[in-house]
Amino acid sequence: MAFGVIPTGFGQKSFEEIKAEIEQAQLDSISPGLNHSTQSVLTRLNVIYGDKAAELWEVANAIYSNINPNTAIGDALDALAAITGVTRLPQARSTVSVDFTFSAGTVIVPAGTIVSVSGSPDIRFQTKIVFVSPGAGTYAVSMEAAEYGPIDAAIGSLTVLESPITGLTSVSNPAKPTLGRLTETDAELRIRRRDLLSLLGGSTLDAIKSDVASVEGVVEVAGFENDTDATVDSIPPHAFEIVVDGGDDNDIAQAIHDTKPAGIASTSTSADSGTAVDSEGMSHTIDFTRPTLINIYIDVSVTTDPETYAGDLAVQEAIRDFFLTFKIGADVILSKICVPVFSVSGVLDVTVTEAGTSPSPSGTANIVIAKRDRAVIDDYLTDIVVTSS
Repeated sequence: MAFGVIPTGFGQKSFEEIKAEIEQAQLDSISPGLNHSTQSVLTRLNVIYGDKAAELWEVANAIYSNINPNTAIGDALDALAAITGVTRLPQARSTVSVDFTFSAGTVIVPAGTIVSVSGSPDIRFQTKIVFVSPGAGTYAVSMEAAEYGPIDAAIGSLTVLESPITGLTSVSNPAKPTLGRLTETDAELRIRRRDLLSLLGGSTLDAIKSDVASVEGVVEVAGFENDTDATVDSIPPHAFEIVVDGGDDNDIAQAIHDTKPAGIASTSTSADSGTAVDSEGMSHTIDFTRPTLINIYIDVSVTTDPETYAGDLAVQEAIRDFFLTFKIGADVILSKICVPVFSVSGVLDVTVTEAGTSPSPSGTANIVIAKRDRAVIDDYLTDIVVTSS
C-alpha cells in the first residue's frame, strides 16, 4: 500500500503498520533472533516510538485534508472560504417589534426588560435599550431574543411582562420575529460556499446589485426587473432597473455591464446613465436610476436632565445617523425616530415629534416614501430642530 500524498489522496500509516515496519527493520539490521514478544522491553519501546510516529501521520493527514474545502474543518475551513470572499455566518438573535401600551405619563422601560410567551416561558425577548414612553398610547419597541438562534413566536403571543412596570398596561407582537440563527456549521458553510461560487459570473438581479454596491461611493442600491412581455411599472419588457445612490456614473455603468445578462437591456426612470467599456474596447451606454432624495425636516422636543444631558447637537447627530441607515423606498416612521433620541445621554422624555418635507413641519403622521426615492437629512444642523427643556 502506498503512503503519503498519492494520486487518490493521502495514505496514512496506522500504528500497527508503523510498529510492524520498526520491528522488521530491527530484525533486518540488528538480529533476526530479536525478542518481540508482548512483554519484552524492545516491544514496549517500539510501542512508544510507534505511537508518536502515528501522531505525526495524523497531523500530516489533517494538514492535507484541510487544504480541501470538502474535508477542511473549523478555522481551516474558515480560511479557505475567506479566499473566495465567504465568511462563516455568526450566531444571531431573533428580533421582533413589540407594541407597548402605556396608560399615561412618562414610563421608563429599562434595557433588558423581558417579555415572554404565555405557557412557553423559554421563549423570551428583551429590550435592547432603555425606552421612555412619550405619553399614553401604544409604541413599537424593538426587542431581541434572550438566546441566540431561530427563536420564533406566533403573532400576538408575546404578552407576558416578566417584571411588571407601573404605567405599562400591555405588550403584544403584531408580527412574527425575524429569526436569528446559530453559528453556521462546517457543513452549512461548505454548501453556501459552493452555491455562492456557482453564482460567480451569474447575471441575477442580486448579483448585479451586489457588484454595484461594491462600487466606491455607493451608499444604497435597489433593483427591479420585468420578465414579462409587457411594460410593468415603467420598466420595458424583459429589462431591469438598478436604482443607486452615490458613486461615479461610469463606475456604476461598468459594474452593471460586467454582470448583466447578454442581450438584456438596462433601463432608467430618471434618465441617468454611464459609459462602460467591454473586453474589446467598445463603449456602451448603460442606464440606471438615481433615486429622488426626499429631504426630511424634523422638529423634536425633549425633556432632559440638565446635569447629564449631552446637548441638542447630540440629538441632531443621533437623528442624522439614524437616517443614514434608511434604504431606498423605506418610509419614515415617526415613532422610530424616538429610539435614537432616547439613546442620547440625559434625555428623559420626547414630548413632540413632527416631520415633513418642508421646513417647520407640523405633521405627526408617517411619511410614505416611493420605491425609487430615499429619505435623507440634507443639513442636520438646520433641518433638525431640537427644543430641550
